[in-house]
Amino acid sequence: MTQMRGADAIAKTLRSLGVDVVFGMCGHGDLPILDALIGSGIRFISCHHEQIAAHAADAYFRVAHRPGVVLTTLGPGMMNTVTALGDAALDGSAMVVISGDIPDRFEGFGAYQEVDLNGGDEQYLVSRPVTKRSYRVTDPASLSYTVARAWTESLSGCPGPVHLHVPLNFMSAKGDYRMFEPIQIERPALADGVAARILDRLASSKRPVIYAGGGVLTAEASDALTRLAEATSVPVATSMIAQGAISESHPLSLGFTGAVGARPANHAMKDADLVIAVGTRFSEMDSSSWHGDQFIRRTGCDVIHIDIDPRQLGRVYVPVIAAVADAREALTQLATLASTAKPAQRNDYWAELNASKDAWNEETSELRRQDEVPFQPPFVIDTLRRLLPDDAIFVSGVGVRHMVGQHYPVRKPGTMLVASGLSTMGWEMGAALGAKVARPDAKVVGFIGDGAFNSTVSALPTAVAEGINVTWVLLDNLGYQCIGVYQDRHYGRRIATDFQVWPGGATYQIDYVGLARAYGADGETVSKAASLEKALQGAIDRDRNYLVHLPIAHHIKPLPSGTFDVNAIAAGETELLPAVLR
Repeated sequence: MTQMRGADAIAKTLRSLGVDVVFGMCGHGDLPILDALIGSGIRFISCHHEQIAAHAADAYFRVAHRPGVVLTTLGPGMMNTVTALGDAALDGSAMVVISGDIPDRFEGFGAYQEVDLNGGDEQYLVSRPVTKRSYRVTDPASLSYTVARAWTESLSGCPGPVHLHVPLNFMSAKGDYRMFEPIQIERPALADGVAARILDRLASSKRPVIYAGGGVLTAEASDALTRLAEATSVPVATSMIAQGAISESHPLSLGFTGAVGARPANHAMKDADLVIAVGTRFSEMDSSSWHGDQFIRRTGCDVIHIDIDPRQLGRVYVPVIAAVADAREALTQLATLASTAKPAQRNDYWAELNASKDAWNEETSELRRQDEVPFQPPFVIDTLRRLLPDDAIFVSGVGVRHMVGQHYPVRKPGTMLVASGLSTMGWEMGAALGAKVARPDAKVVGFIGDGAFNSTVSALPTAVAEGINVTWVLLDNLGYQCIGVYQDRHYGRRIATDFQVWPGGATYQIDYVGLARAYGADGETVSKAASLEKALQGAIDRDRNYLVHLPIAHHIKPLPSGTFDVNAIAAGETELLPAVLR
């Protein structure tokens, strides 16, 4: 037992857990912890908005595989993290958010920024839908214990965010605190005999596909996945978030699935007679909205589903084998057992798959060669792919990023970060900061649309002030054109998707390079295709925040991926039922 403030107990516990960086923002409710961080060995990265801090913590986990930690004040400080918590929850990112709160003796009086319309001190309830657990600390003696438990909770099973709600007076009061150490979490393997049963089914399959989800990356199971694919000569498709789980330059890779994915992956999944799915929740976006037989056939295809989270098994597709197991443990078992057997010969199947991949590559290559200005995104993406080393981290969000995966082969795990689940616009701004903090030696590119940049621009002054150097590539199409495309298609008219000055409808053009310079960064606008490669290479080579502003065509040319487009629902063209209910 050691005499100290509660805030010191929190800081010391975090340090014992291996935490060396905390993202957040100052406020009345977290002052004692901020003070305790001084001299603790933990760097505090002061963000200009709490949502940016939480997005940074999310990406920090995806790269470092250690929970990102966020510190906020109460009320709006904590509430500003909720959107980012939703991203982390749906994408399986471990995060610990510590928010200050009113002194416990003030409960129910409306002090400070108490959330109490339906009961006293209910701030912790706000985060419940988007966290694995929201802890309301009720005893200062339990501070160290609760921090350590939250850390464990964030990492156990499917990783995710955890929230700690700590009264201000608990942080300030001195007392004798018992310090708690981290515990080792053992990851479950496949039960005896399950691997053999899976491989028996695989041996009799004519058109099998291994489907890898984000859990494969989280479990650091890419090597095991590749060994299994090679040992069995079975193709691999991935979800969007799992790009790079197998190198997309590998002959066995089909790319990722979904409306913005690769046609070979979508067609292989649709025509498969066996799908071995590992570490995936079969998200709607990845799975053609579970529409008809557009992803996995309702009849004629068996599904084997392996996941660390038992809630996902049978949730969308009913498996013939369902196994709760860690992705790395399960894939290692399967790869080891498969290495002793001769893979089945499926020559006709592979000839068909390779023809599909060749045709897809020819179509996408044609788009990548289109160098008109305003730019088409494929030309820009292809240029970046040629310039960036394989271990560079490419951070991309929603909107125009949806074309990235079709033109940017990911060759190493953990080098493509996307907001796949909640898909928050602007996620990539904060995420680029977290990625760079996790791997300061890596080149990090934040690939962002103008709409997303405007919504989360506070990440830029944070990056400059904190010395977090990112190459920013800003695609400016003067609006929310990924939504405008669907307005044109379904309604033949637009509202709210073009940046215009009201009244009159004149185009509203922002000086993004001037804005970057005002924040202390630098940048340039590229208006000629011949200048693009030099500008991007110069930005990548600079060890500072540099923004490359690119005018992008209003009407981009997406390549049909051979799958159902959920946006048809917006126009009332179809109704859906989850696959398991059909």
